[in-house]
Amino acid sequence: MTPLQHELISRGYKRHISERYRTFHMTDTLFQKLIKDDIGKKYYIDLWYFAGWQAFGQSYPESIQAEVQFSTDGVTKECMNVTLFVKDTNKIEEVFENMWVSLRLGYNEIEG
Repeated sequence: MTPLQHELISRGYKRHISERYRTFHMTDTLFQKLIKDDIGKKYYIDLWYFAGWQAFGQSYPESIQAEVQFSTDGVTKECMNVTLFVKDTNKIEEVFENMWVSLRLGYNEIEG
C-alpha cells in the first residue's frame, strides 16, 4: 500500500476493490467513510483511488476523486451528488460537512 492509502485507512476509510467500479469510475478501488453523529447517518464520503501511471512520456501521480451523495430531506429520498477534486482529506471532509450543515440537509438514516 502507498502512503496515501495508509493515510486513508488511518482516517477511518474502508477500502473496497471491485472490477465493477471500472465501468463508471475507471478504477477498481474505492475508499469509503461513514459520517454520522448521535442522531444518525449523515452521509458517506467516497474516495475513488487512482494509482499513479506513465504513458507517452508523461507521469501521472496517484490521486483521489471525492464524491458524496446527500439526502435533501431524509424523507422523500431525494438526493444530490457532489464531486470534489481535492487531494487533501482534511479539506474534503471539511467542505462536505460545511455543505451538509449550511444547506440543512437530511440524514440518510436516523438511529434508534
